Amino acid sequence: MVGEIKKTEFIWSSYSKAIFNAVLNTDKNIIVNACPGSGKTTTLIECSKLVDSKKEALFTAFNKSIVDELRTKLPSHVHCSTLHSLGMRALISHYHIPFKLYELKYLQFIDQVLKEKPETQLRDPKEVMAYKFNLLKAINIVRLTLTPFTEEAIFEVTCYYNIELLPSEIIDVIKSLEMAAVYNISFSKKYCTIDYIDMMYLPVVNPKIKMPKFEYVYVDETQDNNACQQALIDRVIAPNGRVIYVADENQAIYGFLGSNIDTLNKLKRKPNTIELPLSICYRCPTLVVELAQQIYPVIEPYSNN
Repeated sequence: MVGEIKKTEFIWSSYSKAIFNAVLNTDKNIIVNACPGSGKTTTLIECSKLVDSKKEALFTAFNKSIVDELRTKLPSHVHCSTLHSLGMRALISHYHIPFKLYELKYLQFIDQVLKEKPETQLRDPKEVMAYKFNLLKAINIVRLTLTPFTEEAIFEVTCYYNIELLPSEIIDVIKSLEMAAVYNISFSKKYCTIDYIDMMYLPVVNPKIKMPKFEYVYVDETQDNNACQQALIDRVIAPNGRVIYVADENQAIYGFLGSNIDTLNKLKRKPNTIELPLSICYRCPTLVVELAQQIYPVIEPYSNN
């Protein structure tokens, strides 16, 4: 039949086989340094199939649609979840209340700070709104990066992420965060509002919130994790548990959500951790890969392309 595509059995590269060997025959955490089009997720799924099904395992994904797709491909014993969902379940289990999701939750604390300012400092409505949302942006990045509530630390992190704040506004950020911290330890049926960042942030900063433990954790697109996400992953690793990360530091796209290449570099320096390459690009023709090698020398073409 014209145009019919015959399915052929996938042949694993020497890079993939080295990763599988490390999963099976070592006890080390593994960081797979993967090129574009190298089959990152496919390789990670295969890794999850190599481990004893009696071991508790978790596969993390960035959104629900990816979770739904992965569940059709992963072994039945591997739990698949977004980090938001993982944190939310822990919050519900700890507080036993029906939380209300409100993405602008932290504006109420900013409003309280604003009310405490002298009348002479209040500006026209447009300026007030710009002030409030600039502070909200700073509050979000502080939580996502687990930045301490100090003027120096907040100045440094907001400069890094191009959030312009006056010294007085940094103090307003700290006051808002401190008000929120009081609210967040007094959760009840009356005070039960959270936002999406809280789902991950609160289980990280409150060690009393119990997290499930997994002997194997598989983390896709690690280069896009911020400090808060990585800290949540650390909380679900069982004693003597292992993590298999897949990352491409050249494909990081979530800087606006606090991801930073330093997060990945810190993982590389952790004890009992090895880094392995996944360098063959199956996505592009040879000529395209050869052109890409001018700026990305480690990428290799697939011989059949």
